[in-house]
Amino acid sequence: MHAIHKNFVSIVLLVAFILINHFYLIPVQVIEQGSPETFPRILNALLAICTLFYIIETLRRRRRGLDAKDVLALDMRATAKPALLLLSIWVWAEGIDFFGFISPSILLLVVASLLYGERSVRKITALAVLFPVCAFVFFTALKTVLPSGPIENWIIAVFWGQS
Repeated sequence: MHAIHKNFVSIVLLVAFILINHFYLIPVQVIEQGSPETFPRILNALLAICTLFYIIETLRRRRRGLDAKDVLALDMRATAKPALLLLSIWVWAEGIDFFGFISPSILLLVVASLLYGERSVRKITALAVLFPVCAFVFFTALKTVLPSGPIENWIIAVFWGQS
């Protein structure tokens, strides 16, 4: 069993996510689908800036010795949740092409909530349903095309009168 700093793991995962967004998700899931790349690029840049500040804060705290107890023991149990979450994100990214944005997003948020300890059905349902639906409505109102499935087509027909 090896010991590793929690912040280091978070930074590595954030940088990996930013790179996957930049080189795969934005070009394949956004640009090739016909959506403008402006909003995803802005969001990815904001995430990169926040990650940079997180790195700076981590280094500052480390120099002051404020985070000596923030160490993880790496074993199978400690790596199972992040591994399952990364697998879920991959399934989500592949699933949105076939099922639209909302359904896979609901499943991803349910899995993530359960993995990280939330047991309230009310909270999980509220997060998992409201966030993807609101995000879809928001981006559709901005004329950004998200992958569509049956739920998305119904929302567009009801709110925008299109089919």
